[in-house]
Amino acid sequence: GPQPPAALSELTGDIVVLLSRQPLLPFAWPLTGSPEYFVAIRTPEPGRPNDATVLRNIIAHELGHTLGLTHHRTSITLMCGPCSSVAAADSTLEWLPLTDVDRERLRALHPAP
Repeated sequence: GPQPPAALSELTGDIVVLLSRQPLLPFAWPLTGSPEYFVAIRTPEPGRPNDATVLRNIIAHELGHTLGLTHHRTSITLMCGPCSSVAAADSTLEWLPLTDVDRERLRALHPAP
């Protein structure tokens, strides 16, 4: 598969987040052979309604992938894919919720010490 550029591979951090003004679909990309992730987020255009809420939930959604969460079809929830930005824009909630399955998966993948 595609390999990240050396400049990215040489960064030290578990998660590297790129905020871009370029038109891109947000993603969380696991780096080959490591537990690290490269996350890319498009910053919103100024002045659009609900931008802060949408951006907040897109970032949380992509970080959810780095924690092991996957897409599902339960609308108006954080990990709904590909509906999370639409759900966030239409929601009156500041944060889209996790489902019970999401919570169970997080507990299984990251048990308390």
